[in-house]
Amino acid sequence: MTVRGVAPVRVRVGDLVVDQGGSFTLIAGPCVIESRDSALRHAERIAQIAGRVGVPYVFKASYDKANRTSVGSFRGPGLDAGLEILAEVRSEVGVPVITDVHERADVAAVAEVVDVLQTPAFLCRQTDFLLAVCGAGKPVNIKKGQFLSPQEAVPMVAKARSGGNSQVMVTERGFTFGYQNLVVDYRSLVMLRETGAPVLFDATHSVQLPGGTGEATGGQPAFIPHLAKGCGGGRSGGGVHGGPRGPGPCSERRQQQSGPGPASRSAGRAEGSGRPRQGNDGVSVDETAGRDTAATATSAGGAVRERMLHEAQAIASAAGRLEEPAVHAALSLLQACTRLTVMVGTGVSGLVAAKLAATFTSSGTPALYLNASNALHGGLGVARAGDAAVAVSNSGHTEETLQTAVCLRESGIPVIALTGNPASPLAAVADVVLDASAATEACPLGALPTASSTVARALGDALAMPLAERRGWSHEDLALVHPSGTLGHLARQQR
Repeated sequence: MTVRGVAPVRVRVGDLVVDQGGSFTLIAGPCVIESRDSALRHAERIAQIAGRVGVPYVFKASYDKANRTSVGSFRGPGLDAGLEILAEVRSEVGVPVITDVHERADVAAVAEVVDVLQTPAFLCRQTDFLLAVCGAGKPVNIKKGQFLSPQEAVPMVAKARSGGNSQVMVTERGFTFGYQNLVVDYRSLVMLRETGAPVLFDATHSVQLPGGTGEATGGQPAFIPHLAKGCGGGRSGGGVHGGPRGPGPCSERRQQQSGPGPASRSAGRAEGSGRPRQGNDGVSVDETAGRDTAATATSAGGAVRERMLHEAQAIASAAGRLEEPAVHAALSLLQACTRLTVMVGTGVSGLVAAKLAATFTSSGTPALYLNASNALHGGLGVARAGDAAVAVSNSGHTEETLQTAVCLRESGIPVIALTGNPASPLAAVADVVLDASAATEACPLGALPTASSTVARALGDALAMPLAERRGWSHEDLALVHPSGTLGHLARQQR
């Protein structure tokens, strides 16, 4: 949902999708490439941690920091060597890569290697430069200048898109507050959504003290985890940087951290939950960051745990995106239903719909599963006035489900859409839309409906429980509809 004006845009970063309604995406890595081994080590370790906690990950490092305070500051390996290292990270680690480009002359070469081009904050209003970067045809991340208000970012993004490339993201990185100091106004994360672009938050550059050491930029790295945890609901993703050598611009020094490096330590906390994320063995990611996890990741148990955590994180992200007005409207429609709640779906979404029909019926809300294909060949006759419908489709484009939803609406039956695509045709015809998206599937190919179907099923089950409470559903009621089996026996004991 945008604050006003511009429709939200989904940005594809490799196989990932970043949007305003999607789950959190982590962008992390060393601020600047110091060596091939350092870049690969950081990328591999952060990818392991992000995979364990189910957070989509994009590697970030610069081949040339052209905007250093001092001419003597280390800038990086340069264009050719830097792009070679970034290409190796992309192919060897298997993660998308983002880097910043400072010169129009570099754009074409960089676009051949990376998944996302980033524009530096100081160049965010340079029209010719922005158009050249966006003209490369790759997704673009614009760092909002620390001198710009969120409102000024709206024409900035419109300018960038004017050449026809809508795949633009915008990053908040703090605002100038007096001399050599930045502050973060979290309202900006919400206001930046007016651009329609996914909003990212750079937790490390937001604690810079520009030129604070005289010859170099200083920083206050102790605040990084607190800012990352506090960024909350306005953002689509976040960035954390660290310097492999420790001291330096925006780097968290070695003695302040354990584990493979600053970015890895922050990876588990960037979601903003206020707690460290849990690793495979039940301890926080911070505690496991320094361990060798290769054996765990390749073991049978480790692989299964990784997928379970992936799906658990998808559910947690979906819960965080729930919007109160939509949930209230859905529960009101279902409670007002005087006859059947018709659950509609096709394929795997049909199996989810069938499961939800069982949950609703067993908890006091009579429901019936209707296969969308059968519905279009006479099955719609089961629906009557007084019914409500829940249509399940991850893509929101499934033709049979969409046609069935249209027919139900034309019959005066309200439709609630559980979909992974709130901008889909199904969402457009539904009375209420609930976001059941998952940023990535647990399937190693990223294709089979795994995390997405789990989110839809969990969301449907979660709707049924408040309905049962509102209807005063009791152990006596459960015993009547479930007289047999262990569940029925327990219900009779509780009467």
